[in-house]
Amino acid sequence: MRDGGTPSTARRLALSLLVLMGALVGLEMGLRGVGRLVGLGQRSRGAAVSGSGSGGPVVLTIGDSVTQGIPEGRAHGWPVAFAQRSGATVHNLGAAGRDVAWMVRDFDRRRPALPARVDLIIAMIGHNDCAYLEDLASIHMPDAPGWLDQARRGLRTLTTYRVLLQVVTRLRPRPQAEVSSMRRPVDGARESAYCRARVATGIDALASRSADLGAELVVASYPVPDRKDTPGLRVNRFLDTLLEEGALARGLRFVDVRPCFEGAPAADWQQDGVHLTRSGYARLGECIAGGLGWSP
Repeated sequence: MRDGGTPSTARRLALSLLVLMGALVGLEMGLRGVGRLVGLGQRSRGAAVSGSGSGGPVVLTIGDSVTQGIPEGRAHGWPVAFAQRSGATVHNLGAAGRDVAWMVRDFDRRRPALPARVDLIIAMIGHNDCAYLEDLASIHMPDAPGWLDQARRGLRTLTTYRVLLQVVTRLRPRPQAEVSSMRRPVDGARESAYCRARVATGIDALASRSADLGAELVVASYPVPDRKDTPGLRVNRFLDTLLEEGALARGLRFVDVRPCFEGAPAADWQQDGVHLTRSGYARLGECIAGGLGWSP
């Protein structure tokens, strides 16, 4: 009797363990699903919406603290002024301190909650990817433009060249691009390859996602005060050249906000010269809307 009962007991024990494991796996999957739903709702609520929503264009803004509106807050960031000037409904996805790869992943996570129709995506990206270059910028401007860069700048002034770029870009297939996985240089490393790769592949990733949504991707430069010079601002000036080159090489519209801040009062800037005050964010929003030729 005892010998005959042992296998039955073992089977029951094994079955119980399988049921317990199945229950734990089911619970884990259920909790993860609930967590995703809750997180999606929080992210959706966290994307501040500006504008009347009365049938105008729908715009997503993607970027870091300058797009989020730090330190003034989303209610006073440039997307609000842009919405008022353009009549658009703007969903501000800006997040302080984030790099390009995080922005792309966040976009993918938010996608189910995005509006069914998106007309335009405005990206101001790269500052947090390139901030490590401040060490180099404390000595001189990173990667001073060479003769090839100057030749490209001259070509970009030709309408024919820009039109050809647009044609080539539209004929080129658009795979689901990803941000470069290149490892960030250790602190103090004086090289810009990482910064260049992150900006270029970041633009590609956002361009492919914009195409999937049927939206146009627009790249904007960072505003830089013309009366101040710090390592961080030298990095932003270098970054602006990468954003301009990246946009035009892909046939994307580029909005250069730097001319709007030539001679701008010091009251438009925070002490760090990177973030703006309420008046500065208002200037930036109106500048981007004007650069796109939009008005209510």
